[in-house]
Amino acid sequence: MLPAGADIPDGSAAFPDWALPCGSEPGALAVDPSTCTGSPAPFPTDYDGFATGQCTWYVATRRRVTWHTSSGELGGNAGQWLQLASAAGYAIGPEPQVGAIAVYTDSGAGHVALVVGVDSSGNYTVAEANWVFLGPRAPYVDLRGVAAGTTGDAFERLAGFIYGLPTTPAASGSLS
Repeated sequence: MLPAGADIPDGSAAFPDWALPCGSEPGALAVDPSTCTGSPAPFPTDYDGFATGQCTWYVATRRRVTWHTSSGELGGNAGQWLQLASAAGYAIGPEPQVGAIAVYTDSGAGHVALVVGVDSSGNYTVAEANWVFLGPRAPYVDLRGVAAGTTGDAFERLAGFIYGLPTTPAASGSLS
């Protein structure tokens, strides 16, 4: 668990291998790391159609993303994910949980990150891409400590968390 405001970028000695794109971990939303390939390893290029280095790309290398926009785009912009996942039957809510996808909204495309730690006060740690550095260039990913109920940024708002796969079969959600 990182303290709120702390950041560990990829490439630093303290950055763990499990937080790299396609890192292996258990969980209902985890992707099969053997399907996550690309060049340069371990950074898969445009994995599953997501633009390399973007926050949605990183989360899609770690969690199954099955929701689509009304135009058929897989995933959509980060700020759309909470609504699209909910419409597709995924459990969502306001509290961080390990393994959940954090969704932040702003005046642009928004941001998503993977929750990798939560303390008893509700502070949480996320693994993410494209937070500190804009665009697809190394380092792609970082770990960041976030205070309960916040995003760690004055320009974004915490929209909520996506917790898990649908409990019943549902068609992919769409955003009009």
